[in-house]
Amino acid sequence: MYKEFLFHLPNDIGKLMQLAAEIRQLKEYGDLSPKTQYVLDLALEEMATNIIKYGYDEPGTRTIEISVGFNQKDLRLVLSDDGHEFNPLEAQAPAEAGIEERDIGGMGIYLTRNLVRSMEYERKENRNVLSICIDKE
Repeated sequence: MYKEFLFHLPNDIGKLMQLAAEIRQLKEYGDLSPKTQYVLDLALEEMATNIIKYGYDEPGTRTIEISVGFNQKDLRLVLSDDGHEFNPLEAQAPAEAGIEERDIGGMGIYLTRNLVRSMEYERKENRNVLSICIDKE
């Protein structure tokens, strides 16, 4: 059985934290292992933060559509926004350097890509659509 929840998130970091807390209250979230919860939290917060911080060239309120779908073996997180085109699958891995030499940023996409089963991106009807599949453990 597949159960999906749809959310509309304004491009506001404070609202993102509220949404993350709301998702954590779902029964389906509570049924996940701590590791799977961590991966979902990381993927949601990192990918949505990137959209909020870098996805829009002009100021103003925009809406990011987020769905979280649960089934028996995995879950799917889908983020859809009307910001400028950005494919996180094309983002380069951060340079290997010591903590002092490393530039700030760039780790979120890398960490997420390495913790999830798959990420798929498409530009559809002037929207970025990022689908992330996370295995349940």
